[in-house]
Amino acid sequence: MDIYDLDIGKPVNKKWVVEAKVGEGACGVVYRVHDVENKKIKAALKTEANDENGVLRKEANVIKQLQLRKHMVRLIHCGKREQYSYIVMTLYGKNLNQIKKDYELKNFTHGCVSKIAIQALYAIKQVHEIGYIHRDVKPSNMVIGRQGMEKRMVFLIDFGMCRAYAVWEGGVARHRKAREKALLRGTARYCSPQVHSRQEQGRRDDVWALEWLDIFTHIRNLTYEDRPNYRLIYDKLLATMTRLKTTFTDLYDWEVIQSQKKADQKDKSSTQSSADARSSTTASNSKESPYPFPNVNPVEFDSNDIKL
Repeated sequence: MDIYDLDIGKPVNKKWVVEAKVGEGACGVVYRVHDVENKKIKAALKTEANDENGVLRKEANVIKQLQLRKHMVRLIHCGKREQYSYIVMTLYGKNLNQIKKDYELKNFTHGCVSKIAIQALYAIKQVHEIGYIHRDVKPSNMVIGRQGMEKRMVFLIDFGMCRAYAVWEGGVARHRKAREKALLRGTARYCSPQVHSRQEQGRRDDVWALEWLDIFTHIRNLTYEDRPNYRLIYDKLLATMTRLKTTFTDLYDWEVIQSQKKADQKDKSSTQSSADARSSTTASNSKESPYPFPNVNPVEFDSNDIKL
């Protein structure tokens, strides 16, 4: 598929003004845009040149089906021009790779990793519940929100590689027959051994991509049709958080750095500026729900909506 670049400052469909390019990959280019009549209304606009190998239409279809799932990307508009197609969707913040680079973090701490992993697992499960596998789960496809509570939540993006693992007959889902050989889809670094050996990808392989977060062996024995035990994975991650005395209200690693920089700016001579921002934040939120973000509630990991 070919890339199609838009001109900065030009409107698309007389509705969205292109502000800046924020990402580019094999499946298209993503821009930050704002509403023609209200610059405060921001969105992400993804383009793809019109050709027979395009995947944007499929991505739009997956996002449409995700509209009924909570805390997932929202499709605002989609359209087709003479030379390119586009979709307009929720604009999120930076991805995890960008955050590590911007804050010069070699690695995230184990506590931070556990919180990220639980939210990533939630997002992956939502895709599985509508009968699809993502096939490109990786840090650069995990982003934080932009405003309010969502700034402390992790979201999954880029559904251009998705493939249906389930088919529906009379309103009941069944497994799609696995191909004997399948092309490698995704980013090799995060693919499972099964994908590298050209086996059909299943739900196990999306969850395997979380191995970069240093988690467990449950997924190693899953077959193509097996449903991952999302609650078991959740419980293991939560146990790690408990052992490390980390809570969901603790600051992420990059937020600790932000807090320290703000303190340094206020009073460079004060030793208090180097105090552990993490503990003060935990104390201020000690009376809140143990699950302050809706995508970390254990109930969400028990359900089996697709019945597969």
